Formats: sequence, C-alpha cells, structure tokens
Amino acid sequence: MSYGEFGREFNLGDNPRVWANKKVLDEVATSCREDPKIRLDLTFLLRNAETMYPSFMDGKPSKPPTSAQMVRAREMAQAIIDRFGPGTPNPY
Repeated sequence: MSYGEFGREFNLGDNPRVWANKKVLDEVATSCREDPKIRLDLTFLLRNAETMYPSFMDGKPSKPPTSAQMVRAREMAQAIIDRFGPGTPNPY
C-alpha cells in the first residue's frame, strides 16, 4: 500500500507529507520494534508510489533506494509476512 492509499484508507488525508514524514515514521518504527506483541518495523509495509519502496528505511532516506535498502526491504517485508500473513507474496 502506498502512503497516499494508506492515508485515504485511514482518513489521514490526501497529502501524505502531512503525516508520513521522517519524524512520525521514526516514532512509529521505534514503537513497533519495542512493542512485545509486534517487535518488527511495520513502516516497511508502506511504499512510495513512485519507487514502490519505503521512502525511509531504518531512519535513512531511500528515494531512490540503494541496492542494500532494496534487500533490506525484502527481508523486513518477509519477516512481517512470516509473522502476520504467512503465504502472502512479498511485494519486493
């Protein structure tokens, strides 16, 4: 799901720049990693509509993503899939 699709789906607005910024995403990522029920960075689930990868990975910009960031996105997506949606195709 892109940032824009997520914003529309959850009534955050049509402009993802308002809520999908580094400060907010870093806080969400930290909160998810520290939550004993989650323990994964769920911000990897949201993708930039142009690059089809997260705009920030591990607190660093990824527009466009580096080769290492592409690998990291695939690994994190697979960990999330394995935990919460086994059998779901990995988007990366």
